[in-house]
Amino acid sequence: MRGRKKQSGDSGGISAILAELKLLLEAFDDEETTEIEFRLAGLTTMFIKAGLSSQKRMTRLKFHAAIQVMTVKVPNRGELSDEMRTFEDLVNSYGDEPSAEDLAEAKEILASVVGQLTAALHQTAGKQLGLNL
Repeated sequence: MRGRKKQSGDSGGISAILAELKLLLEAFDDEETTEIEFRLAGLTTMFIKAGLSSQKRMTRLKFHAAIQVMTVKVPNRGELSDEMRTFEDLVNSYGDEPSAEDLAEAKEILASVVGQLTAALHQTAGKQLGLNL
């Protein structure tokens, strides 16, 4: 008996990614920068496992680079990736102890990126289910 081929952009994987994006944003104020980086690495792995990345192997792919290789249609992908690179620079500044101003700016960037990725993922999930969202 043949197994079913895994669909690109498994909707169960999308739900898990959406939940993790929401949790990351909600927990941003309470988490250390190393924990934020760890969670972003986990999200990158989730993209790959859900078939939402053209990257097939789990390598040390930074989140801004993961946005570039997502198979999901993401408007302004380049700008979004650049924003995320700025975010990564801000949370990695001063020996992983960024200033309050840098953290505030990083949170604004993260909220914007999460919002745009959430919209793109909802659109993808809706198409998989035959909905026009």
